Amino acid sequence: MKRIILAAFVLALATSFTVQAQTFTPAEQEIIDIVQQCWDSWVQEDHEGWAVGCPRRPEHTYWDASQAVPARGWIGEHSRQFADAYFPIRDVIFYEVRPVMVSIFGDVAIYHHWATWTELDNNGVATTFSNKRIDVWQRVDGQWLFIGGMAAQPDN
Repeated sequence: MKRIILAAFVLALATSFTVQAQTFTPAEQEIIDIVQQCWDSWVQEDHEGWAVGCPRRPEHTYWDASQAVPARGWIGEHSRQFADAYFPIRDVIFYEVRPVMVSIFGDVAIYHHWATWTELDNNGVATTFSNKRIDVWQRVDGQWLFIGGMAAQPDN
């Protein structure tokens, strides 16, 4: 009898928790939408849309964890090399940007998210890439500008 009561209690306890979808404030959603637009432009090979839709401070920094040190302002200073390196991209057959957390402190936003995409190479072989990312944005004159970030492979 004790086992039945214990089992009923455990079952009741387990079913009493509800999982709610993650929700974001309008300000947090604005950051999520900007980053999504950046990815959409990249996948669509729209360099001009990317350049306009993903505004950044000239002195921004970004650190891909595969590199020894962060780069300062590289995308702005080397816009043509960036375009040549990333546009055209390989055939992206899937991509997803998954928000984890957005923290806003006045005019600074920190956005933690996962990015996953699958590319087809010239031989039709699909490779999936995934990394965890942190983007830092600053609101200047009402516009969010990218000021820094980092990307790392899941095992880092």
